[in-house]
Amino acid sequence: MRRRLSSPLASHGCGPANARATLVASGLALSGVVVMFGAALTIGHLLGDLLALAMTVLMALMMVIIRRYRHVSMLPAACVSAFAC
Repeated sequence: MRRRLSSPLASHGCGPANARATLVASGLALSGVVVMFGAALTIGHLLGDLLALAMTVLMALMMVIIRRYRHVSMLPAACVSAFAC
């Protein structure tokens, strides 16, 4: 899922545009997340689902940043994020 989320984020300034099939797959993956959140509202596990979604979005954002700024070493940031978990 991270690739499907990072791909649309990266298409806004990190190189070539994505194929239509990739964007459609991203939309389908997002609709699956919406279904999962709908179930969490009735069961009461919303906090855990929100944390999982935040982790996925932040990992996708990190992939986009690494791809955009290839000349910058991301090792220190990766080490800090590993200890933050």
